Amino acid sequence: MLCQESLRAGSLEFKNRIFMPAMATYKDEPGGFVGDITLSQYRERVAGGNLGLVVSEHLYVSARGRARDNHGVGRALLANAHWADEAFAGV
Repeated sequence: MLCQESLRAGSLEFKNRIFMPAMATYKDEPGGFVGDITLSQYRERVAGGNLGLVVSEHLYVSARGRARDNHGVGRALLANAHWADEAFAGV
């Protein structure tokens, strides 16, 4: 089945072609921080290693978009939640 075959894109090789698109869940903590609810939601989706790529929900990329310097810690935790089951994390 084609969706189960690996896919190479430049230097990346995805273990399969099943990608989860970005979805706005609005489960972030007050102030736009990644919290336990967001992390558990993504861990649940990548559990079992069935996804080749997981694109995280919307992120703020400028000061006008409510980004804060300390948001990076939560985003790193979110990326690690994807990689635990070998899914690439996309933004």
